[in-house]
Amino acid sequence: MAIHIGSNKVTSCFAAMVLGMVMAAGTTGVALAAEQFPEEGGSWQYGDNGFCAYSNYWHASKTHGSSVSAGNKTSTSICTARNKWSYAQVNMPGTSAPAYHYRLC
Repeated sequence: MAIHIGSNKVTSCFAAMVLGMVMAAGTTGVALAAEQFPEEGGSWQYGDNGFCAYSNYWHASKTHGSSVSAGNKTSTSICTARNKWSYAQVNMPGTSAPAYHYRLC
């Protein structure tokens, strides 16, 4: 999977994820990562590492998008062309449980 980093928001989230993995090495850190294959088709990947939460969705034949919320922060991707990944990510405020979503546009 190719990760396209096109904004400081994505870069800071990615940096926090890497830092979290390094800090959690050898500890019992909590992280969530999942992949589902919805009945509408495509692949939906979502999760968090305690610092950032993300929701990414791919569909081969339909325009689609993804979103994620944590606390009072929400990130919603644009409606993305078929056969491309949509990306949404937020920095987590600490104790809020994230909510992950995908959609067809």
